[in-house]
Parts: sequence; C-alpha cells; structure tokens
Amino acid sequence: MKGTEEKAIKVKAVEKTLRLLEILAEHDTPLPLTRLGQITHMSLSTVHRLLNTLCSSGFVEREPVTGHYRLGLKAFLIGNAALQNVSLRPTALEMMQVLAEEVKESVYLAVLSQHDVIYSDAVRPAGPIQFGIQTGIPLPAYETCSGRLLLAYLPASEQEMVLEKLKSSGNQVFGELREELKQIREKGYTFNKIGMGHGIREISAPVFNHQRLCLGAIGVFRPASDEGMAVKDADILEKVCYTAGQISRRLGYPGDVR
Repeated sequence: MKGTEEKAIKVKAVEKTLRLLEILAEHDTPLPLTRLGQITHMSLSTVHRLLNTLCSSGFVEREPVTGHYRLGLKAFLIGNAALQNVSLRPTALEMMQVLAEEVKESVYLAVLSQHDVIYSDAVRPAGPIQFGIQTGIPLPAYETCSGRLLLAYLPASEQEMVLEKLKSSGNQVFGELREELKQIREKGYTFNKIGMGHGIREISAPVFNHQRLCLGAIGVFRPASDEGMAVKDADILEKVCYTAGQISRRLGYPGDVR
C-alpha cells in the first residue's frame, strides 16, 4: 500500500513538472514565480521547488536580473528533435482518414512543386464514387483551389514571381489572381469552382509547421451548386479547416487553430 502511494505521489510530481514546462513553452516572455503559481493553481513553495529542479537540469533558466523563468536550452533541444521527427504526410494521412469517414468524401493532401500543385495523397471512404482528382500529377497551381491557396501563402517575393510569369505569358488569369490570393490569406481557406470542371467545387484549408510556413493544403472536392454554399458544404468546410488546424498543431504550429 505504501509503495502504491509513493508511486502516485511521484506521478503527480511529474505531471506538475510537465505542466510548468508546457506553460513556459506557451509564453513568449519569461514568467515570474507568482504568475506561474496563479496559472497552475499550485502553492508557490511547490512551484519554486519544481523550478529549482528544472533549472539544475537545464530545462529551465532563471533570468539573473528579474528572477523570471523561461525554457532552458535542454528543453529547446528536445523540442527541436521532436519536430524533426514529425513529417507532413504521415501526420496528415492519419487525420485525413478520420475526416474522410466523417464527411463521406475523398480527402486530398496538396503540396507545391515549383509553381505547380500536386495532390500527393488521397483518402477515399467506402461507398459511392467520389468527386476527385488524380494524384501525383503536377498541375498549374492557379487551376485548383488548393493550388491557389498554396500560392497565397508563398513569401511575397516568390508569389510575385508566379504572377509576373503568368503576366508575361499573356495568361488572362493574372488580372484576377493577385486580389484573389489576398482574399484567401484573409479568409484562411478557399471554397470555389475549379478551372478543371465547372461542375466541381473544391474546399481547401492550409497546413502550417512550427516555423509558421504553409507546407500543404487539405482539400475536398464537391459537386458545384448554383445556390452558393449549401448546408453540407458549410459543414464540410468547418471540418476541413478543423482538420488542417489539428495537423498544423501536431507539426508544432504555435498559432491559433480552428
């Protein structure tokens, strides 16, 4: 009985220690002891004892002037090692499977290759034939919603190169594309008919990594409707955005997710 109680106490101590590390990781600036006590609802003596242990092991550092606490070098090394072991495709495919079963539609992962978009992976639920696109074939990025979304999140200089290339080739899409890319960034998703077929509409949302870079897009193809966004479309849009956000979180994205 005594051994069981001691084990429970040790587990609680570990949980409290991990909670302190999580809080320090969530804040950009060092935190004082009192603030950490308020957030964790732990006594100051307990917080102080745990922080001393973390400081002595290099996971937390205490600023010499203010006495505030921040993550130490060892915590960053472990965090970076974890992020290096997380890649887009296996992380995305697991959650794409869940999304496909929920919406009963095929779900795609799209990535940029130069200025083309490639739908690299697809998860298709059991049932009737779904609207979709062939995977693995490069397409001009401006021809699909996921492609335009990925262009929208390019660094400004790279995006300008794409626009200038379209302009110099005489492509008429150049005139509307710049403003549309701006709107996509503001909304954080795309929902529109695609150039490959007037009867198909694509819903797409971006996936980000720990450096806030857009790595890809999660997309679902739907039959187009002249009524605009139908109820089912709105439901799928919400689920697509949520899934893309959760994938981003798993990849270490520090921003807000849906």
